[in-house]
Amino acid sequence: TKKRDGVSRSRLKQAAATGSLPQHALIRPDDGFADWQLVSTVKWLSEEASIPEARYCLECDSRVIAEQGAFGQIKRCPECGSLAEFVDFLNEEEPIQDVPIEPWGKYDRIAVTFTYLIGLVGVCAAISLFFSPFLAVLLSFIFVASGAYLIVVTYQHRSETAKYREHLSHVENALAERTELLSRQTQELRSLRRSLEKVRDDLIVETEEVCREQQAKAEAHLQRARDSSGAVDRIAERYLEEQRKWWTQKLRGDNFPLQKGRIQKAIEFARKQGYDVPKPMEQAVMAKLKEDYAMVLRKEKEQERQRQLREQIREEQRAEKARREAEERAEAERRQYEAEQEAIRAALQVALSRAGAEHSAEVDAIRKQLEEAEQRALEAEERNQRAISQAQLTKTGHVYVISNIGSFGQGVFKIGLTRRLEPLDRIRELGDASVPFPFDIHMMIFSEDAPTLEHTLHVALHKQRLNKVNLRKEFFRTDLEVIREVVETHHGVVEYAADAEALDYRQSLEISDEDYAFIEAAAESAGLDYESDEE
Repeated sequence: TKKRDGVSRSRLKQAAATGSLPQHALIRPDDGFADWQLVSTVKWLSEEASIPEARYCLECDSRVIAEQGAFGQIKRCPECGSLAEFVDFLNEEEPIQDVPIEPWGKYDRIAVTFTYLIGLVGVCAAISLFFSPFLAVLLSFIFVASGAYLIVVTYQHRSETAKYREHLSHVENALAERTELLSRQTQELRSLRRSLEKVRDDLIVETEEVCREQQAKAEAHLQRARDSSGAVDRIAERYLEEQRKWWTQKLRGDNFPLQKGRIQKAIEFARKQGYDVPKPMEQAVMAKLKEDYAMVLRKEKEQERQRQLREQIREEQRAEKARREAEERAEAERRQYEAEQEAIRAALQVALSRAGAEHSAEVDAIRKQLEEAEQRALEAEERNQRAISQAQLTKTGHVYVISNIGSFGQGVFKIGLTRRLEPLDRIRELGDASVPFPFDIHMMIFSEDAPTLEHTLHVALHKQRLNKVNLRKEFFRTDLEVIREVVETHHGVVEYAADAEALDYRQSLEISDEDYAFIEAAAESAGLDYESDEE
């Protein structure tokens, strides 16, 4: 059809009915991607046409399929709308192979040479007529022979010239054919290049489409795998999180290694069941456990602070009570001593009134009693004032360093604090029933800020603690010289006992079984009680 967009089958049938139907038509399906087909219009409307041949437009590279011999004339391309020649790249004739050879041109040079020679001979013959007839005849003969030869050569040259003209015409025709062939092959090359680019673009589009489909499938599979893996990860994370929460509820400041080991066993259990717990997940669980442990420590520290605060309040209450009791005792003793002094003074007045101005031993004795009573009153007042001052100073106390070789062995020391007026009472309490042997005192350090000194010693010897879980236990495995250096650094020079007496322990080692049996029998006969010494 002449229109670029073509016509439909129904319009062609209408044209056939009115008699205005074209002889040939270019057809193609409506999808716009199939090849064009050149068919006989009448035959195509009635039946399917045979399509044995495919040609390409030299302008736009569109492929048109038609019956053999249908492309004898230039037709209008249905794709680009221009009059173009349709070629078959696969069945094109081979380029011209028989290139004419250039003819031999030596006859032109021979003819020119003989022309000059004949002219020269003619001149010589004309001159010889005047001098020698024989020479003239000879030259004439030469001239005739040369002319005959020149005629033969000229004839042959004309024959060769005709062949040369024919050859030149043939070369011009071949050149025109080659020029046309070169132009045609150039167009074919451009067409093939465009076709190749189109094929490349189509392949790229098709490949991209296939890649997109494959990528979509791969992403779908990957998403399903991620969902499955994510579900397993969520289950494992939930399991480990529940395990962590369960054991965190039982976490205390002194059982972190135990709870960590239990969570580690839960991780190993998950791995034995086929789920490889990733290292980041394991590290995250352990990090959360450490955070929980830090929170537990903060809670316990706060509880300890509250306990110390309550202990301080109780200590202050005890100090206040002790102060009141000391004041009451001081007041009672003061009244007692005042009454005693009044009685002694009254007795002294009676004795003086009886004796008059005379000196007597009774008066001296009464005066001596009065002086002793006054001295006792002063000592009681000083003692009461010291007790009141000690009760009012809640930070004042004694820091003690004690050991128990029989119970804990060599090199183990307890460093503690007591605010009692008699610090030895606290040492005796520690060695009463909790250990088999009494404690030996190495240092008893009085300090106006005893809690700070005790805390300083505990911090300095922190790495030597026996109980690294419960920090309230005050036992350290170290050397006494190390303790002495720390005390002298933060407090000053102190007196200390380097060697532990450990009298009961050493006597227990030295006593024989026979002596021990005797002591036991003697104690039983004396009615000594071996029951617990706890009240």
